[in-house]
Amino acid sequence: MAPLGIRCWCAFAALAAGFSLAQAQEKPLGDLADPAQVKKPDQPGKAKPDPAAAARRSFTQLVERMIRVPDGIELSAEQQQRLAALRKEYAPRLMAALKAQSDVLKPEQKQAAATAQKEALAAGKEPAEVARLVQAALNLTDEQRAARQKVATQQAALRAEVFQKLEALLTPEQKAELERRKKAPND
Repeated sequence: MAPLGIRCWCAFAALAAGFSLAQAQEKPLGDLADPAQVKKPDQPGKAKPDPAAAARRSFTQLVERMIRVPDGIELSAEQQQRLAALRKEYAPRLMAALKAQSDVLKPEQKQAAATAQKEALAAGKEPAEVARLVQAALNLTDEQRAARQKVATQQAALRAEVFQKLEALLTPEQKAELERRKKAPND
């Protein structure tokens, strides 16, 4: 189902802001609201956000978007607990998959992708066009393309596994609502 999918351009959001997946991996998820995560500036009264904390927050949000049910599908308390358990189980695996995708790239390729994304978004391009421009800016070697394809295949299998588990926690009525939405997405 489309709401659970992930687009390649989402992974570049943190890169456009100047963050790397490595920075997102430096500290565990969950301590993102900690005031200690903010660097103190040289001038009093002006706090600078810690780039690593911002990257973790960005990737945490990305993982949460990957492991969710669409808006309007109300979950019971038990379903919410099961969803939280799924996030806890799969977040590290999804983060590792995103990191593997990023590790294939050289720093200058990441910078080129970030610049291309920033310019395309500023120009109001559609997400598919943004993704195409980012991919073109990467200028991948054949070896990198093969490595990224291998990781993408692994990511797809992981997303399918997550989706199966998400679908299993839904009631028949909730599943029917999802099917209805698939058939009439503009309603």
